[in-house]
Amino acid sequence: MPKKDQDSNHPQPRPVVPKEYAGRWIAWSHDLSRIVATGTTYAEARQAADAAGEPQAYLTKAPEIDTSFVAVAV
Repeated sequence: MPKKDQDSNHPQPRPVVPKEYAGRWIAWSHDLSRIVATGTTYAEARQAADAAGEPQAYLTKAPEIDTSFVAVAV
């Protein structure tokens, strides 16, 4: 059952991932509202999430920062 402040048809977006986490594994809280841990490997992030008290954390890998993009104004 959704919380009172949540609409099941409009899930809350996850927070923006800070640039310093680019290319790292990120452990999100069980409700996907905050980052609880990170690691360079899945196992490292899982262990850090467990240590942070979030054994049911959801893990994803943040994309690398694309440094080849160049904006040109015309």
